[in-house]
Amino acid sequence: MAPIHETDIEKNRWDRESWRNFELWEKVESRIRRKNRNWIVIAALQFLLFSSVPVFRDSMPRWAGIVMVRNLAEKINIMKSEAVKRKMAIRLRFESVEDGTFVLEMVESCASLSGTIFQREALRAESWLGKVRRVSSFEARESGIPGVVDEICYDPLVGAGFNNDTVKKSAFGFTPIGDLEASRLDRVELLLMSGETLKISFN
Repeated sequence: MAPIHETDIEKNRWDRESWRNFELWEKVESRIRRKNRNWIVIAALQFLLFSSVPVFRDSMPRWAGIVMVRNLAEKINIMKSEAVKRKMAIRLRFESVEDGTFVLEMVESCASLSGTIFQREALRAESWLGKVRRVSSFEARESGIPGVVDEICYDPLVGAGFNNDTVKKSAFGFTPIGDLEASRLDRVELLLMSGETLKISFN
């Protein structure tokens, strides 16, 4: 049996120690690489977050307009059901452009100039989305938006009547406050109504 010298023992011990150091260093390097990847991901997410803030803020008032349009569509469907139930023509008329306040009034026919108001209501959107206002028929014509009206009427016997009798397709419009003055039309939201049944669609 060959003798074991102290130098061999020391060499083996040194090799084992070197291997342990190598493994330890590999673990350290792996941890450093993992941290670097995490920092890169965090930095990328922060960049995407901050770059999307202006887009998000610009879109919020438009979302408020969408909420108003959807709510109004629901009110119009309720108005149509009420007209059928009462067997009378009902007109929905907005009172101002500053807010979404409208009235429902019973009329003898859609050609009648006045009627009996039986309900007054205001459309609302979450305040944090931003402030919107209604687009009047006059403002729409001045801005080149066709078909926008201030009122509609539904008669269960003869169908819908608009305050622009030359067309059978009309719309209500909502826009963020200040957009019309700045000639900005890309955030105008329209509720489209067509035909005698007031078929509803969205722009």
